[in-house]
Amino acid sequence: TADSRAWPTDEELVRELPAIKVYGNIKQQRLRAILAGVELQLRTSKHEDVSLPSKLDIEHVIVCGHYGCGGVMAAYEQRPLGLVDNWLLPIRDTARAYASQLAQLPSDQDRVDRLCELNVLAQARRVCRTTIVQQAWEKGRSLAVHAWVYRLNDGLLRDLGFCATDIVTADADFERTAGTGAGR
Repeated sequence: TADSRAWPTDEELVRELPAIKVYGNIKQQRLRAILAGVELQLRTSKHEDVSLPSKLDIEHVIVCGHYGCGGVMAAYEQRPLGLVDNWLLPIRDTARAYASQLAQLPSDQDRVDRLCELNVLAQARRVCRTTIVQQAWEKGRSLAVHAWVYRLNDGLLRDLGFCATDIVTADADFERTAGTGAGR
């Protein structure tokens, strides 16, 4: 996901780069929102309601999160927030699944940063498992799914080492990058 506070509006992106869709903040982290992001539901003069990567000639899907995300922090701290807790459930599940890895890190800030990375990696793998991406790969489309993260205070993108071009590389990249935490 992208932080809507740090990126240009969708309208600005559509005018400049019609193959990019920023679909909001972590609060919209439901499978439906992920599918909407992958489908790139753009309405441009050239592509009315086009939804499949093959029709847009999309070669790269980027799942991008940011350090300091309030949703990740709330999930880590296990603070009850009401309705938004439903959207944070996948992050809380990730925190539980990687609790021993997170516990080995020296500070809460390091643990929250790593949870942010793990969340982005899990979302990227989830995108790879969607029927839309699966069908594109089955048809021989050149489509890569990437996992990136950035820090709001410096604006630098960090590649998490996840670059899946099929389901086999998706699972292997996820295990390599999320499994051990090496190469952070």
